[in-house]
Amino acid sequence: SFLKNGKITNFTEHDGLPAGQTRGIVLDKDGVVWAAFVGGLARFDGNHWQKIQMDWNYPGKTASSVIVDRAGTVWVTSEDRVFFLPRGGRLFQDAGLSAMADMLCLSSATLSCKSWRKSSLMIRHVDKRRLADIKKKHACE
Repeated sequence: SFLKNGKITNFTEHDGLPAGQTRGIVLDKDGVVWAAFVGGLARFDGNHWQKIQMDWNYPGKTASSVIVDRAGTVWVTSEDRVFFLPRGGRLFQDAGLSAMADMLCLSSATLSCKSWRKSSLMIRHVDKRRLADIKKKHACE
């Protein structure tokens, strides 16, 4: 359901929502709502829902969690990988991390390349060398 101008609208699969249980909802810095579902990932632009699939370079059949960091990057865990979409981007990128259902811990996430140390986004079960490689690849300090 979505409340806009005092009117509640209920959305279903016919409106573009993936099937199944909602696992997470987040609002990005541009006002887009991102929702993780058992049946996939979707975005709401204020008027319409769009299921996110390969046209966005998101291969996941499910989305376990979704967060937005301080820089506006959208982070999503699929059934087995972590993906990210930089603010203003149109294609998700593979973060090079294997995902577990609880890998991205939802909180008031503040992860960005400039704030790895201050982050409340927790990436668990990651080899420290692999995390250093990711930071280096994405020019993080």
